[in-house]
Amino acid sequence: MKIFTYGTLKRGFINNYILGNSRFIKEDSISGATLYDTQCGYPAVFKNSKGVVKGEIHDINEETLEELDILESEGVLYNRVSGLTESGEKVQFYVYASELPTHFVEVKCGEWLNEVVVTY
Repeated sequence: MKIFTYGTLKRGFINNYILGNSRFIKEDSISGATLYDTQCGYPAVFKNSKGVVKGEIHDINEETLEELDILESEGVLYNRVSGLTESGEKVQFYVYASELPTHFVEVKCGEWLNEVVVTY
């Protein structure tokens, strides 16, 4: 199964160790989604029609998917959804499960570059 990661699961970030048994495929993007800084050290994605979120595709097994669902509090904090990347890859990825909180800040470049995003 292919998973699209856009935050702390990307290579070089704190939670990438969970993908240790997976295979990195490539960098890619998802259209129709916007990336936000939660102000808690991790990002959130909301599906919409305006944005592009940059990330990575990894090929994972069922055990890793279960670990990711636990990390992302699937069904509570995040929902796992299916979609297509800009290059046409069918992937699953996590979107925020609630309405947009007022303290979230849009990451206008669409790419999570730091563990903590500083906004001015």
